[in-house]
Amino acid sequence: PRFSGPDLCWPYRSGRIAIRPRPGLRAGYRDRPDRRAEIRPGSSCQHDEGRGPGERDWAIPEHFVNSAVARDHREVGSIDPAFFADVAEVVGAGQLLRDADVVAGYTSDWTGRFAGASPAVVRPGSTEEVEALVKLCRRHGVALALQGGNTSLSGGTVALNGEVVCSLRRLTSLELDPASGQATVGGGVVLSDLQEAAETAGWAYGVDFASRGSATLGGSIATNAGGIRVLRYGDTRTQLLGVAAVLGTGQVVSHLG
Repeated sequence: PRFSGPDLCWPYRSGRIAIRPRPGLRAGYRDRPDRRAEIRPGSSCQHDEGRGPGERDWAIPEHFVNSAVARDHREVGSIDPAFFADVAEVVGAGQLLRDADVVAGYTSDWTGRFAGASPAVVRPGSTEEVEALVKLCRRHGVALALQGGNTSLSGGTVALNGEVVCSLRRLTSLELDPASGQATVGGGVVLSDLQEAAETAGWAYGVDFASRGSATLGGSIATNAGGIRVLRYGDTRTQLLGVAAVLGTGQVVSHLG
């Protein structure tokens, strides 16, 4: 990664990404039969005799599989009501979600193995709103769980300890420069939207994976996603030319060149 350090852990406002001339279509993974592994809790990771490739058992800890059961019994810590009033002034009352049924949609990962609880979901729509939100959290001692498209398979975006969820899906700015082969995108831009914009301009973005219709570029950068073209074009950070971010201190840094 181009940047590292304990403070650089807050949402990417935008990133400058390289796109490349669109390659010709080739037969590939889409022509192959489905070979998903059979997954059972507590089973062995070793290859069993008599099983073909793609029919292995992979061990999943029981507490991960059953974490959804604990969700309804996990208590969310008390937060000063003044915090929510301040947040509503920053992002607007309509972008502060408090209804339990609505919030529940943000508190588990795509697999359902990781589930938590949160008192609220905040949906900032600009760098300035993210900056103000982080500063409010520091002032009130409130922890944030950052979330993009919530397509994670490892629970990294789940509020497991009663954090307030900060959803970045509204950060959807997308500027493409066909002459330089670069795109400047917000952290909430969906991968498929960037792919379509690049293709329209006669280019192609080098990263692709199955959750392209819901995964965001901010999450792809944060996890350094590879995908089905990684051997040919490299992972996400190979495409990354610069980044602007909000630090945990509330400071905005920009290295977009």
